[in-house]
Amino acid sequence: MVEEEEEEEEEEEEEEEEEEEEEEEEEQFRRVDKGSYKVKIALILAFTVDKFIAYEQFVGQRVRHDKSFDVYVADLRCLALLFGEIPDACLSCAFVVNLPEAIHHILGAGSRLEHKDLNQIVTRARLVLTEENVGPAVMPISSQQQHGVAPASAAVLCLSQPNHYARDCLARRGWR
Repeated sequence: MVEEEEEEEEEEEEEEEEEEEEEEEEEQFRRVDKGSYKVKIALILAFTVDKFIAYEQFVGQRVRHDKSFDVYVADLRCLALLFGEIPDACLSCAFVVNLPEAIHHILGAGSRLEHKDLNQIVTRARLVLTEENVGPAVMPISSQQQHGVAPASAAVLCLSQPNHYARDCLARRGWR
């Protein structure tokens, strides 16, 4: 019996030691976690721009050809958070105003943008951009052009550029 009691006491002591070790590890983890949190905060404060510069960048932000619309909207959101949270309606306005002029006009003419949220506007702009870049679109011949060489049922291909027609294209004839 004495041996059993001694074994129980040893087991209890081992359990207590294990608990103490776990508590020490947790305390070290908390200290490291607090330290890393402080480092993160210090880095964020050191490398983020102040709200005035963030606003300047927000206003001057333009859609670039090498950026997708989603990346552009993410940049707008980040800059908006830096100078203070603004509603999605303002982000929508900033997005539409800074689009290339052709896409801006098509979006404005096609639907009422005031009643759409930012995601719907981005989706619509993406569709307009892909439709614009897909390639040749068939355009009917006007009545003035029908009196010339082409028959009334013919169509002229527009090659993604204003006033650039396939029949007049030097590139198709081998003049590059």
